[in-house]
Amino acid sequence: MKKRKSQAWSIDLFIGVAVIFIAIIIFYNYSLNLSKVDEDNIAILINDAKTISNFLVDVGSPSNWTADDVSTIGLMSYGKVINESKVSEFSDLVIADYPNSKKLLSSRSDYFVFFEDKAGNYIFINGIQGVGKSGVNQTNIYVSQDPNDVISIYRFIIYRGDIIKLGVFVW
Repeated sequence: MKKRKSQAWSIDLFIGVAVIFIAIIIFYNYSLNLSKVDEDNIAILINDAKTISNFLVDVGSPSNWTADDVSTIGLMSYGKVINESKVSEFSDLVIADYPNSKKLLSSRSDYFVFFEDKAGNYIFINGIQGVGKSGVNQTNIYVSQDPNDVISIYRFIIYRGDIIKLGVFVW
């Protein structure tokens, strides 16, 4: 009978350690890239929220725009005073063509715009409580989305002589 040498275990051990080491490297690399993707996504959302709010607290172009001739959406008259007819035009534009409204606001993200008084109560302007993605309102954004993926920005504006907040949710 032939005797076998038992030296193959060192090769098996080396292969086993190498596989475990490679698995650990892949896991950490994936974990680091995943957090980078989240950071990039949040940076995009913050940028979109700032861009949308900046557009909305401006006059827009042309200054008396309608849904037919708008090139830049803005909801204000001069002096950060909300123009109620522009809010109605904005709502009509979003209902008719939401994807186009995102382009006009230079946003890749979904959005919802609303108005609040100093106490945090929602305000209706020309019967409009909020404008944005169809089927979404302030209360169900957080229900349907991960709260960590929703960015909110508030801007102060004037409505009928009172200071109110224009809120923008982006996700």
